[in-house]
Amino acid sequence: HFENEAMLNRLMVKKATQVIAVTDSSKFGRKCLHKIIGVEDLDMLITDRDAPDEVVDGARRLGIEIVVV
Repeated sequence: HFENEAMLNRLMVKKATQVIAVTDSSKFGRKCLHKIIGVEDLDMLITDRDAPDEVVDGARRLGIEIVVV
């Protein structure tokens, strides 16, 4: 929720060779104030079993590796 933190995260993504998001299912479908990257810029998404099917399927269609724990 802080722009300075979002800016730092954008810089880290820009420098990274691989971008992995780790989030639980409660975060899907919510909006936040500061966008870091689009989902299409992820290499891997790690989430839990309750993640919505449309999110998991959509990410797979974009070529994002999905790990469900």
